[in-house]
Amino acid sequence: MIHFLGAIGISEVVTWFFKAIFRITEPWQLEFHRFANEHPGFYLLAPEIALVTGGLSLYILNVLLPKRWRRFWIFPVALSTQITSFAMTIHMIYTTSRFYTYNLGRYWGGQETIDPFSLFWAQTVDITAIIVILLSWRYRPLEPYLAEYYALLNFATASIMFMVASSDVMTIWIMTEFSSIMLYLLVALVRGKRVIAEGLLKFFLLGTFSGILILFGCAILFGLTGSTNLYDFKWMFTHFTIYNPVAALSLAFVGAGLGFKIGVAPFHFWLPDTFEAAPTPVVAFMAVAPKAGGLCVLARFLLVGLQPLKTQWLPVVTMLAILAMVVGTLGALHQMNIKRLLAYSGIAHMGFILSGVAVAATQTQGLETETVGFHAAVFYLYAYVFFNLGAFALVTFLETVGVAPEMSEYRGLASRSPLTSALMTIFLLALAGIPPTSGFWAKWFIFFAALSQGAYPLVIVMALVTVVGLYYYARVLYWMYMVPADEDAKPLYTPPLYTAMAWGILFPTIGVVIMSIMTSTFYRYAETVMLLNWPL
Repeated sequence: MIHFLGAIGISEVVTWFFKAIFRITEPWQLEFHRFANEHPGFYLLAPEIALVTGGLSLYILNVLLPKRWRRFWIFPVALSTQITSFAMTIHMIYTTSRFYTYNLGRYWGGQETIDPFSLFWAQTVDITAIIVILLSWRYRPLEPYLAEYYALLNFATASIMFMVASSDVMTIWIMTEFSSIMLYLLVALVRGKRVIAEGLLKFFLLGTFSGILILFGCAILFGLTGSTNLYDFKWMFTHFTIYNPVAALSLAFVGAGLGFKIGVAPFHFWLPDTFEAAPTPVVAFMAVAPKAGGLCVLARFLLVGLQPLKTQWLPVVTMLAILAMVVGTLGALHQMNIKRLLAYSGIAHMGFILSGVAVAATQTQGLETETVGFHAAVFYLYAYVFFNLGAFALVTFLETVGVAPEMSEYRGLASRSPLTSALMTIFLLALAGIPPTSGFWAKWFIFFAALSQGAYPLVIVMALVTVVGLYYYARVLYWMYMVPADEDAKPLYTPPLYTAMAWGILFPTIGVVIMSIMTSTFYRYAETVMLLNWPL
């Protein structure tokens, strides 16, 4: 009852806050609506335009400003452009739910589809970028390259926002490769160590190879259908079954390429080495935003473009989900590096989300994007954004105070920094799926969806890997709480609340806590996030 009343109180405060903002800005909104109705294409591009403009501005400021001024201007400009993009995306979501007028549909010749699905994940990617920017401030390895780093982060965010709305395979390929190039550069910013060169080389070679696979699969689909649009694919494969075997071959190429992008087994070999090599704020971004973008592309590709062929791709997706959960869980068991452990943990979590996509396709009537499996996958991925970002935020903070991301370095952390240990415990419990955290509810919804649709192999594997996964999360807690710190170990510095690092840790914590308390509210929100199958 106390939790229920608390949830109602938080909900009312948040609702009142946003209503007050929209009421104050009502005159500007009316003028903006008029402009948006006259120029819908420009309006729908506004968040991405803000990010690209901000990225270019960072390069210009880095050249024009004196060196002593750069550190004081670079961070505010980077943060303000991300917040502007986020505000514009929220405005689009608000006007969509309120007016249902101009901003839902297919634009630019069907290249992009603006629907609740794309808008929801666009604001999620913006939230991720804002948190990563906060974590990157005062991160020493990145300080010599802050302007370049924040600019590349802006460009990567914009390209991923384009990805989640793409409904044409050429747009999907271009945006996927552009975001990959930005990530190559982000990983390569900090140089000088052999492990960095090795991780970057694997990331670059396998990423390039995956891009070729996606392009080759798209070329086969174009040869079959004479179109590059996902909705045209759906119409063609609904009426002409003769092309199905070759279409399955193209799906294999595209699926393998996207499997590399999201790091799902057996296409995951670059992931642990790259996570270990890259700067931790970059890893925090890579662990969430590109994976969310890749999964959104895969969901739109399967549940819209190739929906008539689901009898062919459903067993493959199910096997990939099982393989990802098993490989990710077993790979994490012996890891002593925290970033590598979280990398393998992420592979297992991708398997859970793919299970939701597979369950969504098992419904024989209605739209797959309105099933309990699809809603569970959306909720899971959204919850994963916060508890995974929170874990990497604490790893980043601990690096700034001299604690390397090694299990042995976390010995006695509870005595040196009780607050940091408590927060890390919350995120690890959420990653493990321990009640009452949001991670538990995310796994429960996926589990219930699979059980209700009779996907018993997925149910058995999910139950087993969840139990086994408790071990490697418990190992981190064991080193923090049960192993005593060195005698000469000193208490760790705790960042004051006014620092960017503190807010970078606070935001994911708030996200995990609120989603754990207001689970039903967020699940109802996930039910509104669906791919729209437009009339053809």
